[in-house]
Amino acid sequence: MGEVNRLALVVSAAAVLLTGGCGGPPSSPSTGASEPVTSTALPTAASAAVGGSTITVAQEGQSPPNTLWYLRIEDTAAKPVLEQAYPGQPISVTRTLPPGAYRVVVWHRPCTGRCPTVGEDGLGPLGQVCGAKLDLTPGAKLQATAQIKADGGCAIKAAR
Repeated sequence: MGEVNRLALVVSAAAVLLTGGCGGPPSSPSTGASEPVTSTALPTAASAAVGGSTITVAQEGQSPPNTLWYLRIEDTAAKPVLEQAYPGQPISVTRTLPPGAYRVVVWHRPCTGRCPTVGEDGLGPLGQVCGAKLDLTPGAKLQATAQIKADGGCAIKAAR
């Protein structure tokens, strides 16, 4: 099994465990799954006409040195809608999605030396994983924040 397939399998398994309440020790509230957040529709004729919902994910906090962060938005069957690496840059993305239930998951892998911009050479094992369930209603706009701590801990917070 290739490294990319193995990573996808590990991330999917981590997301399932994470959203099932097994995402970390109970004493660490900044890890694990957040409560589901339901977005509220904003009165925009264009977005309501097509029924799409917009989600924006941005990073808050500084990444620890020598870590490569990833973002994945997936449906409730763990099928990826978006998966992206952020080498040397903060997590930042905006996507229009059909209304429905999604999970936003972020994780990191340590790097030996400089983090690669492509490929997996120099990447270590899966580090911290965190995520949140989001319910997008038709025409809604939702802002999710990946809160990154200096020690590599993380949490996903979403604003209604």
